[in-house]
Amino acid sequence: MGLCWTKDFYATHQAFLTSCAVYLVVADMNDDINKQELSQCFADFEKIGEYVEFWFDSIHCHRHSDERASNGHFHPPILLVFTGKDKYDKEIYLSNLKDTDEEFEKLRYEIYENAKKMDNWGNPFPLKWILLEHLIDINKNHKTNFINFTDMSKLAKHRDINISKDDELLLFLRFQHNVGNIIFFENIRELIILNPQWLADAFRCLLSHKVDNRLHHREDWTLFIRQGKNKRVVDNRTL
Repeated sequence: MGLCWTKDFYATHQAFLTSCAVYLVVADMNDDINKQELSQCFADFEKIGEYVEFWFDSIHCHRHSDERASNGHFHPPILLVFTGKDKYDKEIYLSNLKDTDEEFEKLRYEIYENAKKMDNWGNPFPLKWILLEHLIDINKNHKTNFINFTDMSKLAKHRDINISKDDELLLFLRFQHNVGNIIFFENIRELIILNPQWLADAFRCLLSHKVDNRLHHREDWTLFIRQGKNKRVVDNRTL
């Protein structure tokens, strides 16, 4: 899923980050990480490298402890993916008829290898959890973006699933939240987000990173600066 990356959305990211996922931090290899950057997305950081470190710290806030795992890796794992390779190659041979997708296969393999090193890899789970997850996916495909706990309980009691106890259902929902399939907080049981991307898109409706740099009412603003006179109330639109 995709998240908004500008500073206005930083506080919303913790709703989506968990300790049971593999994260990709994508950076343009054409950028100098020691370079000072003044664009909107780097507004709180002097250098691009500090912005990348911010993402590493935000993700690793979800570590269970400061100790490394038995295999020497931190959880959750982070893969740093560099884009912009084409800007360095003087000659690039591409076919618009055949694409082997080799580079993406390498990335998929790295994700798989890192996922295998996580503590929760290979843990056994009840078969009925898989059936309930499939039923949730069917509801997602029918554009059901959220559901309440009562309706989720009804899904869980389907004759082929038969999860009748709330304790087991809560355990299932915690797991689904931890792996990023849903958004679920126990203190807000009546709102279970089945589609996390829907919530990310909803945040975009409330917050905007678009900045209008145009100067409105220029004559009034000039008069206000030079003579302290104001024909109409100076507000944010004037600024």
